[in-house]
Amino acid sequence: MYSESLSPLKRALRYLRLGLLCLVLPAAVPGQTIIVNNGALIGIGEGAILGVSGDMLSRTSDVTVSTSSTLHVDGNVTVESGTISAVNTAAVQVTGNLTITSSATVLRSAGGSMTVEQNIINSGYLDNGGTIYIGIP
Repeated sequence: MYSESLSPLKRALRYLRLGLLCLVLPAAVPGQTIIVNNGALIGIGEGAILGVSGDMLSRTSDVTVSTSSTLHVDGNVTVESGTISAVNTAAVQVTGNLTITSSATVLRSAGGSMTVEQNIINSGYLDNGGTIYIGIP
């Protein structure tokens, strides 16, 4: 009876709001993969910040975090193949796990830091010329 008393316009607006809510809610689910890099180059310029609110998956691609820049991932990072390079004073922060598969490389050069709050699962190549913190700082 309640819906019968609504005008067709009000009923349409109600369904539109419900539809928009259904589109927005999945984007707010924690642990969802936000970035999937399938072969592209991602460069984070000097002094820039790239923040990811969710997981990051890197496939056959290169990610370069330049001097004085920051890559912050609020979730897990999986490097399936390719390279993530943190150059000089760059900072990398991962609130979840960092997984490096057998055909992947993570390079942390001198002067900067990498923080992984959970685990580093490495079956690839991890080269540390800087500082790596494991666990919540």
